[in-house]
Amino acid sequence: MAEEKTHILPDPIELAKESWIIYKKRFWTIVGIGVAAFVGGLLILLVAGLIGGVGYFGFGAKLNVGFFGLVGVLGILMIISLFGLSSWANAAVFLSISKWKEDRKISENIKDAKPFILPFFLTSLLAGLLSMGAFLFFVIPA
Repeated sequence: MAEEKTHILPDPIELAKESWIIYKKRFWTIVGIGVAAFVGGLLILLVAGLIGGVGYFGFGAKLNVGFFGLVGVLGILMIISLFGLSSWANAAVFLSISKWKEDRKISENIKDAKPFILPFFLTSLLAGLLSMGAFLFFVIPA
């Protein structure tokens, strides 16, 4: 019969000490990933603003339903790309924290987080929908 391995969980004080060590070691990596995500978000907003501004001021009074449809589609794409960028940054932060013992650069964390973008986005979307659905039970009593 095989022996069973038992793993004893650390007490809360040890967990707090380890968390503080990880925080001190990875602080600037987390800040760097956050700054990269912020700059990427600004670039996405800048491109969307330029497209909207050029379209609005370029066409002037000749605006029609097709233009507003295009702006709506670009707006939806902008929101999806911002959510994707946010998911990518969060996945990179989680990857950086989970591999805290390795000496990794910010770019390595961002590059290695690519496979986790879609699962993280879908998990976040599902958790948000479940939270919103549970909140509706409090807003709309049965």
